[in-house]
Amino acid sequence: MPRTKEDEIEKRRNRVREAALESIASRGQFNFRLDGNDIKRLYALAKKNKRPVSSMVREWTLDRLEKEEGKKVTSPAWARSLEQRIVELERTIMSLVNELHSEK
Repeated sequence: MPRTKEDEIEKRRNRVREAALESIASRGQFNFRLDGNDIKRLYALAKKNKRPVSSMVREWTLDRLEKEEGKKVTSPAWARSLEQRIVELERTIMSLVNELHSEK
């Protein structure tokens, strides 16, 4: 196969990968599989810490990501998670307020 054809195929693959990543990232959700026993362990730990499992795993993931990237963590993951939830609540409240005003 001529090199230019291979280059074009690689460019197309990269465009598809980038588009797929943007689509996944725009949803703001990331799913992965775990062994059933590991899932039970997570839920037990979350119950012990009186925390939602998703919040706990999100914090761990963000902390580890920053560590892997060599970034200095300026605030604990729980604080960043709380800030994200507050922003989401503000958006929801504003959306509800706008809906109420548009119904009048």
